[in-house]
Amino acid sequence: MYTLASPAADLAKGNWAGSWTLSGIAAVMCLLLYLGVGSHIKISTKERITVFGILTGNMCLAAGSSWADVITGIGTIPTSALDGAGLPALGPAGLGACLGIFAYCKPLGHKGITAVLALMASASLVEAGGVCSVLLNAFRITVTHWTGH
Repeated sequence: MYTLASPAADLAKGNWAGSWTLSGIAAVMCLLLYLGVGSHIKISTKERITVFGILTGNMCLAAGSSWADVITGIGTIPTSALDGAGLPALGPAGLGACLGIFAYCKPLGHKGITAVLALMASASLVEAGGVCSVLLNAFRITVTHWTGH
């Protein structure tokens, strides 16, 4: 378990945030995404939901364990749906880009669909490598550096 601060919160040592794990951050980001879809907080536009959904997916993948399993499972939905359609293989980068662009540009009526498309795009883009993979590794390296694990 990676933590962003020492387990014993000590304000005198600059540990004002307490102990945070990647799983804790992933849970907070998922809750914020859920509340943003419901217009309770200011992640209410489809553009913001798309970007925050991709970041949330990356954080869940960085957290690993059950978090990564959920995002990986969501990410397999479009691939399995397109496999039997007779279309040429898009590859993970093409699929992730198509999902991200569709979520960002197309008004779908319900913001929850936009969030799910963004999470799917996140899984595909991380699998493809590139910028999202760099972001995933940056999350992991930063926490490893802060904690010394």
